[in-house]
Amino acid sequence: MLGNLVSMLGIGLLASGCGSSGSNVASAPGDQGLGGGRSMGAGGSASGDVDGGGGLTGGKTICTAELLDRIKDAACLVWSSDLEVAPSLLDFVVDTSGSMLALAPQSNLSKWAVTRDALAAAIDDILPDDTAVGVLFYPNQATFPNQLADDPNSDPLLISECVNVSAMVGVAPIGAQGSAQRAALALGLANVQPAGGMPTDDAYVYALSNGVMPAIKSYAGYMPYIVLVTDGQPTILQGCKGTGDTLHPVDWHPIVQHIAEAAVAPNVVKTFIIGSPGSNAPSANGDDGRSWLSLAARTGLTPRSVGCSDGGPNYCHFDLSQTTDFAAGLNASLKEIMSTIPCSFNMPSAPANCVLDASRLNVIYEQAYSNGQSKETWLIGQSEPACGSDGDADGWYIDSNADKIVLCPTTCQTVQADQLARLEIISGCNTITPPVN
Repeated sequence: MLGNLVSMLGIGLLASGCGSSGSNVASAPGDQGLGGGRSMGAGGSASGDVDGGGGLTGGKTICTAELLDRIKDAACLVWSSDLEVAPSLLDFVVDTSGSMLALAPQSNLSKWAVTRDALAAAIDDILPDDTAVGVLFYPNQATFPNQLADDPNSDPLLISECVNVSAMVGVAPIGAQGSAQRAALALGLANVQPAGGMPTDDAYVYALSNGVMPAIKSYAGYMPYIVLVTDGQPTILQGCKGTGDTLHPVDWHPIVQHIAEAAVAPNVVKTFIIGSPGSNAPSANGDDGRSWLSLAARTGLTPRSVGCSDGGPNYCHFDLSQTTDFAAGLNASLKEIMSTIPCSFNMPSAPANCVLDASRLNVIYEQAYSNGQSKETWLIGQSEPACGSDGDADGWYIDSNADKIVLCPTTCQTVQADQLARLEIISGCNTITPPVN
């Protein structure tokens, strides 16, 4: 699917900014260096103001033919190349608490059976062979009360007391049909025993620390993600503290905090959130449970749409709490997640004896309308910090290892919705900060 997306977008590359290895790059007269500007949107006319050193703080910039010529003229050398989509690293953290044994809407199967089948189908039919995949089911065993979570005398327990960590499937490329990793994932799905409470924070932190982080070191160049699937409010705090009873939901803030910490450099791990039926049950403070799941998606840099709201009804996570057909909704959500991921691209390699200046890039989006005739070209601003403080800004950024160009979620959605889109990435002697009069 990832390769198909690249073909669909017609993504190409124009890159330069190199000379003989070790040489300095000359500046083009009148051009400006990028000051961390943020811009980009689809449609409309140029708008927004430049704030001195900070660049464009909002709005859209038409990239006129004259401006495009200036950018290309400033390049020291131009060549064409394919823009390679970076492979993805996915670790699923899946709620298998006792509540998952309830029947799914419009089905004679349990919520767990529907989730199991959807995950198996995604692994078999959607994910490319080079995708690295792992999974932790939680709790995947019975849990026992460890006093009330707010009891100061309640001591933390080992995570193995409330999460079956021994059944975790470590992250590795799934490979071709019949591979050992595919077999391990299938066996893990088949052996799940839904039971117990919801130690969501323990499970997330363990998957991040023992699944994702080691895999990042093993599979350089992969873009890491966690997909958290849950049908309700956490009932056990980190340290296996809590009753596990749905009548005593616990504070969700620690989970959101850990998701936020995962989404910052040096290893940016984004987190998708899927709320299964039941996830709208009141949280510990009495609010609709979907509010914190929506916040978690925004904090994890994966909001579904521009203008989504933690207060609903357009939540920022994949809200399946009100779906009439859970199986169809979950399958569609997993497909949407897979289609969102390919907005990460490997930094291109320069020709022999040249050095690519990764700090001087211009990203150009050539927009095509539905009739395939009229089009506009946009200069996309670099987003600093990456995708803004709320993770929902337009733009692009270079990842912490300086080997990938990543489109922010809003920009990614805009480009992917345009089936005749074209991206050009141009590195010249200077990056021009939009807007340019």
